[in-house]
Parts: sequence; C-alpha cells; structure tokens
Amino acid sequence: MNFIVYIMKVSSCLLQGIYHQNIVLFCFTVFCSFLGFSQSSNQNYIKTTTYKVASAAKLPAEPTQEQAAVGVVYHDGLGRPFQKVYKNQSNIKVITHIAYDGLGRQAKNYLPFLSLQQNLSYEADAENKTMVFYEGDWHINTEIPYSENTYENTPMHKVSKSASPGEGWETGSGHEIKFSYATNTSSEVTRFDVSLDSNLQPTLVQNGFYAAGSLYKNVVKDEDDHTQIEFKNKQGQILLKRQVSGNVNHDTYYVFDHYGNLSFVLPPMLSDKTSISNLDLAKLGYQYKYDNRRRLVEKKLPGVDWVYMIYDRRDRLTLVQDGNLRTSSNNFGTQGWLFTKYDVFDRPVYSGFYPNNTDRVALQNTLYSISGYTGNNEQITSSPFSASGVSVYHTNSSFPNANLTVLQINYYDKYPFDMPTIPSNSFGHPHITDDFTAQQNTKGLLLATYIRNVENNDWTRQYTRYDHKSRVITGRTVYQNGGYTHVDNKVDFRGVVLEDVVKHKRISSEAEISVGNKYVYDNNDQLKSHSQKINNGLEQRISENIYEELGLLSIKKVGGQIGATPLQTVRYSYNIRGWLTDINNYDYFTDNLYNQRIYYNNLKKSSLATGAPLNNRLFNGNISYSETITKSDNIRRGYKYQYDGLNRMTHADFFEGVFIPRTTPDGSFKEHLAYDKNGNITGIDRTGQKLPNGSILAIDVLNYIYDGNQVVRVTDDTNNPEGFKDGNHNGNAYSYDAMGNLKVDHNKGITDIKYNYLNLPMEIVLSTGKINYVYDASGARLKKIVTPLTGPVQTTDYLDGFQYLNGVLQFFPHKEGYVKKTDTGAYLYVFQYKDHLGNVRLSYGDVDADGSIDSSTEILEENNYYPFGLKHSGYNQVANTNRSESAEKYKFGGKEWNDELGLNLYDFGARNYDPALGRWFNVDPLADQTMEPYLYAGNNPIRYTDPTGMAKDDIIHINSEGYITKVVKAPGNHIVVNEKGEQLKFNDPNFDNQQLDKIIGSEDTRYTADWSGSDKTKLFTTFSNKQMSDTFNNIDVRGINNNYEIAKAVKWLGPPLHMSEDIYLGKLGVREGKFDFADDMATVTVRGGNANITNYNYPPDGSGGFIKFQNSNTLYNVYDAGNFMTGKAFNLIGVDLQRGLQGADLHSRATFMGADSKADQRAFTNGYNYKGIKWK
Repeated sequence: MNFIVYIMKVSSCLLQGIYHQNIVLFCFTVFCSFLGFSQSSNQNYIKTTTYKVASAAKLPAEPTQEQAAVGVVYHDGLGRPFQKVYKNQSNIKVITHIAYDGLGRQAKNYLPFLSLQQNLSYEADAENKTMVFYEGDWHINTEIPYSENTYENTPMHKVSKSASPGEGWETGSGHEIKFSYATNTSSEVTRFDVSLDSNLQPTLVQNGFYAAGSLYKNVVKDEDDHTQIEFKNKQGQILLKRQVSGNVNHDTYYVFDHYGNLSFVLPPMLSDKTSISNLDLAKLGYQYKYDNRRRLVEKKLPGVDWVYMIYDRRDRLTLVQDGNLRTSSNNFGTQGWLFTKYDVFDRPVYSGFYPNNTDRVALQNTLYSISGYTGNNEQITSSPFSASGVSVYHTNSSFPNANLTVLQINYYDKYPFDMPTIPSNSFGHPHITDDFTAQQNTKGLLLATYIRNVENNDWTRQYTRYDHKSRVITGRTVYQNGGYTHVDNKVDFRGVVLEDVVKHKRISSEAEISVGNKYVYDNNDQLKSHSQKINNGLEQRISENIYEELGLLSIKKVGGQIGATPLQTVRYSYNIRGWLTDINNYDYFTDNLYNQRIYYNNLKKSSLATGAPLNNRLFNGNISYSETITKSDNIRRGYKYQYDGLNRMTHADFFEGVFIPRTTPDGSFKEHLAYDKNGNITGIDRTGQKLPNGSILAIDVLNYIYDGNQVVRVTDDTNNPEGFKDGNHNGNAYSYDAMGNLKVDHNKGITDIKYNYLNLPMEIVLSTGKINYVYDASGARLKKIVTPLTGPVQTTDYLDGFQYLNGVLQFFPHKEGYVKKTDTGAYLYVFQYKDHLGNVRLSYGDVDADGSIDSSTEILEENNYYPFGLKHSGYNQVANTNRSESAEKYKFGGKEWNDELGLNLYDFGARNYDPALGRWFNVDPLADQTMEPYLYAGNNPIRYTDPTGMAKDDIIHINSEGYITKVVKAPGNHIVVNEKGEQLKFNDPNFDNQQLDKIIGSEDTRYTADWSGSDKTKLFTTFSNKQMSDTFNNIDVRGINNNYEIAKAVKWLGPPLHMSEDIYLGKLGVREGKFDFADDMATVTVRGGNANITNYNYPPDGSGGFIKFQNSNTLYNVYDAGNFMTGKAFNLIGVDLQRGLQGADLHSRATFMGADSKADQRAFTNGYNYKGIKWK
C-alpha cells in the first residue's frame, strides 16, 4: 500500500485521539506547502492520497482518479472532523457534513450529497446544501437526511435517543432507538457468586439479590420498542442481559469469579429455576474453568461433554481433548489429544492426534516439567521423520513426539524439500525465492500447507508463491491422485487482482480445464465488469455493474457474450437507510425473469393497487412483507411476517394474487412457530397448497419434546409425510453423542451416525443404505459415497469447486451461477437469481445460444421456500433437463441439499440443517458466543442467514490494508475476515465489539453504504516490525537497557539504593514515561486514517479503530496496543514477564484505573513474546 497523508495546520491543535476514557490532544507541527492541491487554505485538513499506479516520475500534485484516490477531511480548531470530501466513480464531488451542538457533541450525522465543483475544496453551507439535495431530484427524497442523537442533560453527555435518517425514524417519531440509565433496585437482580476450592474448581453459589444501587442498569429500546436491559458491576462486567417479550423477562446471567474470569453463563431456562442442580448446569449451562495463570483450561457447553485444554510455558495452546476423544469411539480408534506444535515465532507448524489416556492435570504438569520457556519449539530440518504416510521436515523435538498421527503441516520461510516444480512467474511477474541473500525473499511467509484426509492417509498439498511485495500471485493445490488446481493472479500496483487463470485436473491422466477471469474496476475500486473464458472458447460476460452516484449497486447486467445484449439486466433499489427494497421493477416487470420487493416500514408503492396503508409497518430492520413474481407464471406471491419481542419470527402468512399484500391470506403455505425461553422451537403449524376443492392442505402440526436443548421427540398431528415425516410413534426418536451431535433419527430411519474429530459425519447408516463422507483435516469435504441397499453406488468428488459424479465433471461455479459440462463436452453457462438472503430462486441459461432467454424453455429451475427453508411444492416446479442436477441441489442459503436415501438435510459446512424442523442437528462451534446451540439464524431466517453453520454474527470483510469491503449484517458479535478467508481475533472481544457496534452501526445509517469507494471505512492500521523497532530506537531502548543494568547492580549496595531497580522500572511505566506508548498508538490510528467515533459515547477502551501488528492476526484497540508495546519494551531490557505483569497491574491500581483486565495482561504478554524486532 502506498499513500501520503498531508496535514495542514492553521491553529494550535489539529487532531484529537482517545486514550482509554481521557481525551488526549495531538498537536502536530507539520506544515505543508501548497502544490495546487485545491484544498482550502483557511481550513485545517488531512488529505489522504492513495496511489493506484506505479510511476518512475513524480505524479502531479492533482493526480487523476486513475492515478490515485484522494480524500480530504476538514477539521475545526479543536481537531474535530466537520466535513469529508472525495470524488466518486464519475468524478463527481461527494461531501459529508458533520455537525456539533453547542457542547461539542456530534448531534447529527448527515448523509452525503453531490456537488458540481471539480476540486476538493471546503464546501460552504454544506448543511443547507444537504437538505436541498435530498429534497430535490435525488431518487430518494426526504426532509430528514441525517441521523440525530439526543443527549441527557447531564455532565456525562449520555445519548438518550438515536434517530436514523428518513421519515418514520426521525426524532419525535417514536421510532428512535431509546436509551435510559439507572441503577438496580432491590430484588431486581439475583446475585450469583463463584466459590473456588484450593484446586481452583468453581462452584456456583446463589446469594440472594444485589443490593439496590450496586449495579449500573442500561436500558435500550429499539425502533419497535423491543427492550433489552444490561446490568453491569463497577468493573464493567455484564452480569445480566434481560430481553423482554410480552412483559416476560428472558434473563441470561454471567457469573464471574473474584479474579474476573467468566465461570458460568445461565441462559433463561436455567436462570428461571429457583434452585440449580449440577444436572441442570450440565444440560443448560455454560461452564468454564481456569488455571492459576487465568488461562481457560476446561469448557463445557450445554448438553456437551467437557473440553480440556493444555498450554506450554509460553501460553500456547498445545493439547485439546473433547468428550469423544476421551473414548475410543472416535475416528482414531483410541483415547487421545489433538496437538499443535509451534516454531520459535509461535507459528503453528504441524498438528495432529496424540494417543494418550493421561488426565489433564497430570499431562499439564508433564509438559511444564519438560518444557522451558525457550524450549518446546520445532525447527525446519533437511532430515525428515515419517508420519501418516508423509515426510515431515521438522525436528519433532517438542512435546509430544511419539506415536503421532500428523494431520496438517505448515512450512514457512523455506519451501519444503519435496515441493514439485512450479512455474517461476505469474503473468510475467516473477516469484520471490527462499534465498535469504536476495533483497526480497520469502522469510516470514507461509509457503506450503500439507493437509491429510481424516479418514485415510491421502494428502492434499497446497503451495503459495508471492511477488516482491509479498502478495499472493500463484497458488497450487496438488491432490493425492496427481490431479491439481493451479491459480495464477495478475495484480496491479496495489495488489488488486485484475486477471486470474484457474487450471484444473481431477487426476493426472485427464485433460486440463483452464478458466480465465478478467476484472475491471471503476475509479472508486468497485467491480465494474467480470468476464470469463473456458479454455480457448469465447469470452463470456459474467456481470457488468453500474453504481449510483453515492456508491450503491444500481444495475447489474448478467450473461451473454462480450459486446452483446445481456441475458438479464437486474436493477436494485434501496430505502434511505441503504436497505434493499427491490430486485428489478416489481410493478412493471417486462423481460425480467425474477422480481422481488421487500417491505420494512414503507407503504405500498405499487400503482396497481389502492387501499389502506400496510398495517404491519416495522422500523427496526425486520422485514414486514416480501413479494415475488417470476416469468414461470406471472403470478404475484408473498409473505407477511410477524415477530415477538426478541425478534424471533412467529408468523409467516402467504398471499397470492394481483393486489397482495392487501388481500387476505387464504391459509396456504403458512408457517407459524412457538418457542421456549431459550429459543428452541416448541411447535410449528405449516400448511401446503390450496386444493381444487378450496381446502388447504395441512402438512405439519409439530410438537417438540426436549431434554435440555436437545430435541428427543417430535410428533405431527397431521400424519402427513410431506414436510416433516413422523416415522416414530413410540418413544424418543433422537439420541446424541457426547459432543451434542445427532446419532440416531428414527423418523428418517437413521440408525447410526459416526463423526470424526471435527464433529463432521463420516458415515450415516439408514434403513435404505448408507452415506460415507471424506474430509481433509481442515474440514473441507472431498468426497461423498452413497451406497443404497439396491442399485448402483454414486460417488461425488468435491475438488476446489469442481464437482464430479462417478468421475464425470458435472459443473463448476462462477460468481453469478455455474457452468455445466454437457453430454457433448460443451459448456453451458447457467445464471441464477438469488433473493436478499442468497437463497437460489431461479436458474436460467441460453440453451439455444440465440443471445436471449425464452422463459418457456430456458428457465431451468425455480425454488420457493417457507421461511425456515422447506421448499414449496405444487407450483412452478420446473424440471428442465438442460440443468445440472448436481448444481441445482444448491438451494437454500446456496447450500447443498442432501436428499439421498431420504436424508433431507442441508450441508452448511460446519453443521447440517433440517428445514422441516427449523434447527441444526449439531451444536454451534461458537455456541458460547451465541448462546444458541441448535437455533438457525436466531429464529429470524427472513432477515439473517448463517453462511457456515456457525455464529449468526456480522461478518466484516476487510482487505490487507484494513479497509472494510463488505459487511454481512447480523445480530451478536462481529467477525472480521481477511481476503484469504481467515478470521482475525480481537484481544478484548467484549470492549472491542462495543467499538465495532458503533463503527458498523453508524455506517449502517449512511445511505451510501459504500464500503469500497474513496470514502471507505478503515478498521485497522498495520504497525510494521520496522515501525516498532524505530519506536523503540527513538526512545533509546539501548540506553534504557544500560541504565536498567546499572540500577540492578547498585541495588546490592544497600539503602538507599536497594530500591533502585523498582524505582527505575516504575519511572519507565508511569503515564508519559518512556514505556507509556498510549499516545504513540493513538497517533498511529489517526495518521493511518482509522474510523473514529466522534461523539461522547465512547466505548470503555476508546475509539480510533484498531492496530494490527505485522506478525499477528489479532486486532488491538488503542489501549491494548499500548500494553502490547509496553510488554515488548520490558522484554527488550530483560525484565521477567511475571514481574512486568505484576508491575502493570499495580500501576493500574495505583492510578485508580482498577486492576488490569485479562485483556490488558494478555496484550502485555503477547507483546512480551512478540518476535522480529531489531533495536540498535
């Protein structure tokens, strides 16, 4: 990344940053001469120029949009931003006005508007111009083009109301988000405590109620008055989350020990009990145990056996064992542990299974007795050892080192000795080598990963090649049978992929398939066009995108040859909050095969219908109605949705006809649900189509019976096998293994399911046959073998998107659908309409190659769903023989429908989902975050999706520079995913998620919703090892080290010098001492352009986004980044880690900031152990 930040100073202070809860002003004395920048010389500003092209000559002061992206933020005399300016993809100036009230609070956040001025100068009278813009010809008109905060009349400046843009959400509408602050009353919050014995084993203790006024009480009511209440103690720990639905409290308690460790979580059905037994805890509670270093060593989810964890002296997780691994009934056939080994830089180098029946405490002691702090590391060697059918080029010197089943191997810095020959360049760009004498080399990079199949000794080998900027330009995956998938990338100056070529073979003897992609971007780095070519065929349009001037995708042209008329032109519309309202023109559909309209609080827009306004207006983002119409029969259909106070969908009522939703639902295709307090479905009333005699087909009237959160029986009062099939009328139908995975399902005739150590099914035995699966150690599914009792065996291979049936290629995907290989060997491009959730709704292809779609013959598949994913039947059941049967199994959520032998489950990757029951049959791997072990999408499947079968959290996609590229909105915590699909961690998940709530939440109120343009949002700034080294050298850490050695030496001379070491260390760590890096880290976030929260409602650990240290995949807030740096500084001068931690904790207590949190000490420890820093 190459950028320049210009800072213009016209008053005494320019920028402000936030350190913890105190305001720190940064006064820069940088003066920049004007070189024709066209900024306003009478304003403070920061101009950021991000260069897009390489140039041997100096680029002009006013670069074109093709040369650079330029943005300017103007600041007032207090350093507060008050105007943001950039150019959009059409070279039109975009201005965002920021206003403050008389007390300096950001009362209003204005939506951006357009200006015809050609430069980036300060726009006078921006507030009035914003109002005029949105009252004028812009396609969304409003008199409320801003969000607005109302504050309490107190010195704390707390927000009491937060109103969003647009009529219906404005201040005074009653549909603001409302905040109130109080303290608890007596008998309002039950007091749960933790009693620890001498072995740190926790016991839950109920001690009456918290005294009145001892807890902070924060009440939040959303736009539809759904209430959530949080009670916090004076340490900021949330003790109770209370959600209210119909005046009924749903209480989740969080119980901490006196060290601040979360020990128990009590969901509503457990916290309601007057007395909680150990059996209650086992079935419904979340339990955690810690060692004397506050490391999590045992964890238990509801209905799941304990998971044990063992660490080495460097706090690296070394061994893990779950309930299935404590038995011999796992895929390894013996009791044991999963192990991970590390190199000296704490990088995982290989992992696998270690057979051992020793208990956790004894094995932890064994590990400690043989492992010093500097030991227990692996090193690369040219003399490999053999394990699991592969040569491992590591020393095998660390614990454990005997009887290992190796499952995954990583090679860093140097390529493995058995690497095959790979071309030395990609699109003419040379790869860097592992020759460390070269100026650019592979040191510090992951170069190869070998992954074993779980079920056998076959290995998949993945190799990665980089260019001189350490960007991935070649990846090669080699299969056991000699096949491969090879990817070459052509990147530009910034690392953006302009072209790629995928070359694939299933086995070495087959012909290679080559798939080439070209990508074109507009001036704001938004994808403008994507084309594709197979082998030497004609270039095919995948998509051409047109964006409206404020950044939202407006038109997408899909399919057809380059230069020809597209097969479909898809149009998108949005409301003032950026929420999708239309796919294509629902009122006046012509050639569009699929049309959808989504209602929130909006009135009926259709000119085809008249009558009273909708009576189901919702303001909090829940969808009130949805309507669709397809070319299959041109009939309008839709649903009306209703929700309870916890935003769980309770009613979905179906409409059909011209004037929906003003017509009365006739009772067909409905889905009504009821829930218990934990969110488990207790009943479903589901109907089917309207029959010729006018009656409605009753499909399901289901009643669920539970043991804890695990359903053990479901009865169907209709006895209709459509939908749910009640195949078991006597006793319980379901049973589970130690990890909460479904083992038996008598309703489907499943007599046994065997799982591997990843809790993925290896074998499913049914009354009609069996299904076997093969996975690699990363959890990727490679093969499915269906063996019926009678008939042929069917084998499906899954190889990096290329899917085969019995050795014959069926299809491979592209961004807008899939490519089918026909019986003649030709390739048919199939395109798909997906709804707002990504459910596949309609597939089409130009079968006769005439450049257009005939809806009567070239619609290949149509799917219509109940809200929880069961497919409608009785209409538009297209079965075109030109489709790929294998590809069309990917339906709800874009996931594969496994209907072989009557299994009828969707495979979401991490778990399997049953749409007839609306729940998973495996526990969420992240259940301790969601508190929903078996629930799908938080029981709101119309608003949210579950892309992987894990948590229903926000998924925030970021690029390598820290900019947000896409956000998949969902409730719960936030997940940050980089370009490689790797999840980044947060050092302090609690406080960091509070900051993300404000960053992502505030962005959600912007109409632009543009995550990729010049006005893009930066989540983190990377702090390189060189920058860290320079920081330490600038404070003369060498001199500090020398002085510290002197202080240690003279203390032995006795009083008054006996305290010299302690005094010297204390002086280093005090506020504004040499080892206080808080201001440095805040400056990094400001100069890096991170998103900043500019009102008084700061999160506990400050604003300013995050810092990512070069060799880490963890994000640190400003406060914790300072702790990280302090830890490293003390390491450099030789201070013992434990002494440093104790000193940091004592300093926090002495300065009345309270004891260090686990996150504080974790950041200090991680910094202390950080490698790769050079100092003079």
